Amino acid sequence: MNKGKIIFILFSVIGIGSWLRAQQLPLYSQYYFNPLLYNTACAGSSERFEIGLLYRNQWTGLDGAPKTSVLTIHGPLNMGSNLSSMMIADKVGAYTRFSVDLGFTYRLEVVKNIYWALGLSGQFANINVDGSLLTFNDNAEQVIPRIKESNSFFDFTASTFIHGEFFYAGFSIPQLLNGSVKFGSESQVGTLYRHFYAVGGVRIPSGEKSILEPHVLFKTTQGAPLQLDAGVRLELNERYWIGFVYRTRAALSISLGILMMDKVMLGYSYDYATTDLKNVYPSSHEIMLKYLFPKKKINYSSF
Repeated sequence: MNKGKIIFILFSVIGIGSWLRAQQLPLYSQYYFNPLLYNTACAGSSERFEIGLLYRNQWTGLDGAPKTSVLTIHGPLNMGSNLSSMMIADKVGAYTRFSVDLGFTYRLEVVKNIYWALGLSGQFANINVDGSLLTFNDNAEQVIPRIKESNSFFDFTASTFIHGEFFYAGFSIPQLLNGSVKFGSESQVGTLYRHFYAVGGVRIPSGEKSILEPHVLFKTTQGAPLQLDAGVRLELNERYWIGFVYRTRAALSISLGILMMDKVMLGYSYDYATTDLKNVYPSSHEIMLKYLFPKKKINYSSF
């Protein structure tokens, strides 16, 4: 069996075993480009509706490696009310997950031009495991289904977000119910552990029409070590940007972006693995596209 096939099986098993102890949700390198990916309470914070698309190809060339597609829509209504929706299709080897989120966020003006938001979103998700794609060394193995199995569930995400002209910070808890999924028999049960995300950044004017934005993202869940994404983005002429991110025990990332016609944003990131995987499949690619509708005049409630 070739190395690619072995790694394919490995990642398929990881996709299933992650219900027990690991990060279970997709990761993204350009989270600062669309913070809704990690924090739904940021919905409408730009005071306009936005539609975003993302495609991520993790460890390019590796059989069964993660591939993620995302559609996001969010924007303000009035008096601090905001709506959001997110659809995610994630595939890792024999494991696939499709989810749809619908969220509501309420935002208050704490002091002049500083806003605090609370968000709650509901999620419907379907998980499939196709055991027929796997090769088993132990024919007595009973944890992983041998045929295609499917399970659906509902869950929630709670989040909060505070921002001003030159800073933002947020905290969110996906998979709030800490529920479980079952495949085939009672022995094939996995827990959907709560995840915890904390994100923050500052925007520092660094010259005429240029902004320097250091940012961080902390991610953790039960059974997985704390992971830190730390990076910086330089924005030029309110139109171009270049960014760098270091993800602990994972990768280095560089991203480029452009704003076209004042309403279409295009971003691309290249990740280089810093783990042993770099000797086999070192690169990951992520592309994002976002359409910006005109800004709205919003009347906020305040303390």
